[in-house]
Amino acid sequence: MTALPSILRFQRLAMERVWGGTGLGKWLGLLAADAPIGEVWMIYDRGPGESSRLREPAAGCRDLRDLMEKHSEALLGQARADLRGRFPLMLKYLDAKARLSLQVHPDDALAEALGTGDSGKDEAWVVLRADPGSWLMRGLVAGVSVAELFDVLEQGGDPEPFLQRIDSREGGVVEIPAGTVHFIGPGNLLY
Repeated sequence: MTALPSILRFQRLAMERVWGGTGLGKWLGLLAADAPIGEVWMIYDRGPGESSRLREPAAGCRDLRDLMEKHSEALLGQARADLRGRFPLMLKYLDAKARLSLQVHPDDALAEALGTGDSGKDEAWVVLRADPGSWLMRGLVAGVSVAELFDVLEQGGDPEPFLQRIDSREGGVVEIPAGTVHFIGPGNLLY
């Protein structure tokens, strides 16, 4: 079997989003830097046909999915077990010009029980740039129950008063374990 090169370079995938800003176009030197680019995926393996493409084929592989199928031990060592054949990390940039949607991601057990064919999802955000007054939301305010949050959402109410607000600061890191309600406020450029 052909050995992997010591450095693998992947093509990035830039996606316009209605909530996107122009920060990523400038940050990463993308063409159409004035387009509302909300996300740039650097490394991803979402399944067949949805995987980071290598800039140049390597070791008989054209994308990260091929690498996982043919060289998972070289990529991950012993960690390759029980990953459904997928690379376990997604690395991307986010540029939020507007508030993003309220989200909760399942853990591995719930994802399996739901039969999504996917694994659970933890997140971690690194704040690269934060406009003055920008913020992130993570977890419920003490004393607020999930049922109370659902009641507010079902009535079309604003979830912000029920969530913990974190002031964004450049260089800050926010961990979002699976099962934690969260959303990103406007004015954040995140990795």
